[in-house]
Amino acid sequence: MHNRYDDPRYADVVRELTGRLTALQAHYGDTPDGHLPPAPHREGLPR
Repeated sequence: MHNRYDDPRYADVVRELTGRLTALQAHYGDTPDGHLPPAPHREGLPR
């Protein structure tokens, strides 16, 4: 597999997918900083 992120031939694809990702993150309330929200605690499971 080869990373094409910095390949100028793929600039349009990168721009499109980055826009879609940003929209999905906003829609789902995702944390783009990479921090995950705490997992919910379920009874009977250790914390």
